[in-house]
Amino acid sequence: MTLATPPPSLVVRIEQAEETHVVRQAEAVQTLYPSCDVLIQHQSVAGGVAIRTVPRFEGKLSRIVGLGLQGSFTSQDLCNVEFESTYAAIGLSPEIHLCEYADPSAGQVLTRARYFSKGRLSVYCMDLEDSDESVVARKGHPKGKNITVREVASDVDRAHFVAVSIAGFADGGRWEELLGALARIAALRADTRLYIATTDAGKVVGTAALAVLGTHTAGENIGHLYLDSTVPLSRGMGAHVALIQARLRAARGMVLKLVTLSTREGSGSAKMQKRPHLGWHIARRYMSRVELGPQLGGFCA
Repeated sequence: MTLATPPPSLVVRIEQAEETHVVRQAEAVQTLYPSCDVLIQHQSVAGGVAIRTVPRFEGKLSRIVGLGLQGSFTSQDLCNVEFESTYAAIGLSPEIHLCEYADPSAGQVLTRARYFSKGRLSVYCMDLEDSDESVVARKGHPKGKNITVREVASDVDRAHFVAVSIAGFADGGRWEELLGALARIAALRADTRLYIATTDAGKVVGTAALAVLGTHTAGENIGHLYLDSTVPLSRGMGAHVALIQARLRAARGMVLKLVTLSTREGSGSAKMQKRPHLGWHIARRYMSRVELGPQLGGFCA
């Protein structure tokens, strides 16, 4: 189900949680890579936050979110915030995850500045107060009857989490250092709980994380499901659904009202969330934008 026009308050809550998420990612990168010049830059113009971390990890860990949620954005604003020079300092172009409900001026300015769409992310949400109890309470589906999910509570489990997370994402074309960094970042974050899915034989076949993210004006915490990974040969066993439902139960146990997750459009995860019985609704989509080719001197030269 798609929410035709989400209430502005819902959009703000979700976007602020996303800002918290990327800030926590950057803070963890600083711990993992102490020699890295990590930058966290809150935007006073039109809102949002920019993070800049390890150059070789590119937009996955260096990007801008929340732009245009606090008002209009002009071409002069784009020059004043110095996105281009900020990222050019480490050899990158700015990647902006622009919410489709941001002020229209933000998209217009970026288009004129020759930014283009790199891809789209769908962001799903579930209101745990209004959701069908059976959706949250059920444990997996028939294919997952031999799958058990538990929260990571030991160094051994943590090592399994990192290894299986890497293995599950490796066939997507990303390189191992980035995958390992993302898993270790999740393991470092104090706001994140880690989960592993095992078979009856004790084999770890899937991993996932649940972050509890603050919203700086709404004054509430939101659950965010992320880093879902299933070992290729173990897909179709129900591990992914079991991991989702285990985290929903945990979120409800923490008395969280709202949980979110994001998927790249067209991915296997995106197709799964569209299944009505899982209870998810599309809250909003991002349009990820990056610069079109090298620009001599940049747009704001």
